[in-house]
Amino acid sequence: MGKNREAEEQYRSVWQNGREGKYGNLHYEIVALGLGDLLRSERNYPAAATAYEMVADIQVPDPELLQKANLYAGEMYDQLQKRDLAMKRYEAVVATNANNSEARRPGAG
Repeated sequence: MGKNREAEEQYRSVWQNGREGKYGNLHYEIVALGLGDLLRSERNYPAAATAYEMVADIQVPDPELLQKANLYAGEMYDQLQKRDLAMKRYEAVVATNANNSEARRPGAG
């Protein structure tokens, strides 16, 4: 606690390094989920949704991470009362894998 700004800077730094190819084939998109979770904990829902959406910017993201990011982005859009955007994210969750726990969470399925 109390070091959220530092943590946010670190997440963004790792994200940028990943975008620049410094991690090879490692799935650095997990930092977008961490950043989104941090911003969500601060109730900064617009920024959290943006962070979760960053996972989709990866050329070949880990499917499970992408599914979680879509779910969490949908939840943020629901918090922001942007149901149309939330539904698009939930549809992407189900399209990835309709048979896992993420797809069965309220809102997604």
